[in-house]
Amino acid sequence: MSSTSERCVLNSASLHESTLRTLDDMYRDNVDRFASEISFMKGKLIGLIEGNHYSELTSGITTTQLLCEKMGCKYLGVSAFIRLALKKANKSNQCLDIWAHHGLGGGRTAGASINKLENMIKGASADIYLQGHDHKKQIAMQSRLRLNQGKGGLNLENRKIVMARTGSFLRGYVDGESSYVADGAYSPTDLGTVMIKIVPMRKNATVNSVNIDKRWIEMTASL
Repeated sequence: MSSTSERCVLNSASLHESTLRTLDDMYRDNVDRFASEISFMKGKLIGLIEGNHYSELTSGITTTQLLCEKMGCKYLGVSAFIRLALKKANKSNQCLDIWAHHGLGGGRTAGASINKLENMIKGASADIYLQGHDHKKQIAMQSRLRLNQGKGGLNLENRKIVMARTGSFLRGYVDGESSYVADGAYSPTDLGTVMIKIVPMRKNATVNSVNIDKRWIEMTASL
């Protein structure tokens, strides 16, 4: 797909309509082939985040939006707040909030990349913070105290926060091939994505003759 500077050229009003139609056909063909490669994900995706490498069709939609149509999921734009409601039959929901963003910068050091994630925590409250963009695959966790209203009154609980740079599948160094990774002498990254496991938990207990029904969500993350 196209970078920001390339889109400025390819979306030029000076291009002939026939050229624009040819580009549209090429974009659609690329999306169709990619959708076929990831067809095993269809029906399992919450949505897709827009990146900085995409193409725009003459209809005004992006290739990411077109891919969302093919995969039957939501288009989430560059930044999205997502609430997962984990519901068991005849039981109340347990909710988990995610703030997913395409990502900003990153830097060459591991600390610089994680710092971008920590800046997100200052801006909004969520349980999981996700960024991509810099191709790194990293995980960091924090815990926060908060008051929770339960049947037995107010309870102090420890709430885990997971932050992750989501990784990529772009191999930067391939024999005989050029890339911006090789040109810039960037470090190679570990391919793949992070995995976050979410497990709703529940515990009934009696404290001072008061029944307490405690619910929480346990999260673990791995590379």
